[in-house]
Amino acid sequence: MTLFGYFNERVRANLHLVVAMSPIGDTFRTRLRMFPSLINCCTIDWFTAWPDDALEMVATSLLQETKLEASLLAHCVTVCKYFHHSIDDLAHRFYEQLRRRYYVTPTSYLELVFTFKQLLLKKRSEILTLRDRYVTGLEKLKEAKLLITELQKELKLLQPRLVETSANTEALMIKIEQDTIQVERKKELVAADEAVANKKFADAQAIKDDCEKELAKAVPALNAATDALNTLKQDDIRVVKAMKNPPSGVKLVMEAVCVMLDLKPERKPDPNGSGKMIEDYWAPSQKLLGDMKFLQNLLHYDKENIPTKIITHVRNKFYSHPDFDPKKIRMVSMACEGLCRWVRAMVVYDQVIKIVAPKKQALEAANHELAPQNEKLEEKRKELREVMCEPRKMCEIKDIACRTISTYRITVW
Repeated sequence: MTLFGYFNERVRANLHLVVAMSPIGDTFRTRLRMFPSLINCCTIDWFTAWPDDALEMVATSLLQETKLEASLLAHCVTVCKYFHHSIDDLAHRFYEQLRRRYYVTPTSYLELVFTFKQLLLKKRSEILTLRDRYVTGLEKLKEAKLLITELQKELKLLQPRLVETSANTEALMIKIEQDTIQVERKKELVAADEAVANKKFADAQAIKDDCEKELAKAVPALNAATDALNTLKQDDIRVVKAMKNPPSGVKLVMEAVCVMLDLKPERKPDPNGSGKMIEDYWAPSQKLLGDMKFLQNLLHYDKENIPTKIITHVRNKFYSHPDFDPKKIRMVSMACEGLCRWVRAMVVYDQVIKIVAPKKQALEAANHELAPQNEKLEEKRKELREVMCEPRKMCEIKDIACRTISTYRITVW
């Protein structure tokens, strides 16, 4: 305790605190009321106004950064002092008239000097920027003047060339107008030939579409018959060949196939005892079925050129026969069903091909006539491109010349 008491005595004797407060406003009075020790236990030093020498020295020191001339700096310090004294005089008049104090402290003077310095530096920066822009503009004008002088000298040297270029351009424009008329005439001729060629092409396309439409009627049956033949195997053929007493449906189908392949029948006595000779197709059918290429021959059958005699015979005797139906033939033989479908498909295809054949001939004739027409049209198009190429080149030359003349005129301006 003795040591702590000694410490407190030393603190009281040697510790000094300085509290700086401004008398401006109600804050100072409020603190004095809240903390009476500020009056009872402290020594209050009231700083009076700075003398003129202090004001001058402070202002001179703070304005050194502005780098003003000595005479101008002295005038600025004088103005700052004048402002400060003027405010002080007005504060006294304010107190005498209204009995209210307005404190003018050294801080106010410092703020005045700092504000003046900042405003001076800001305005100096703005003025220097404007001056630099003005100087740069003058330099650009000087450079432009020198450039214009050089261009005027070049223009005098190029004046004869300008006159020559203008004359050539006028002649070129006349030539372009003449060539344009020729190009338009060529275009009209090519357009007329194109119209003729397009009409012929449309006619040929119509014939082609008609042919394809007619062929579409027979193609499904033909494809079905081909698929049926592709499903047949040699074992199926051997079953039919091995028949000793084939059903009537099998005989009917094989007879139709023999007729289609133009195989002659054998003549035998009528087994019914009529005493007449009849045509028997079963023996030739067995030989035909024994051929290893039988199915291949049917698949590659020349259906485009079936003799009229054969197809007429098949159509009249077999196609319209009530038993010559794939569904009925299927009941007696799976293999003969496919052969029956093939015969019926050949009849349908021949009927369609006879309608289409003249149209195919007409299509070939139209294509034969269209080919030279297209060649002729292509030659005229080539001529037109060649004729159009020249004006295009001339137009490019014209543009270059016009740009050159425009450049000269701009330079003169």
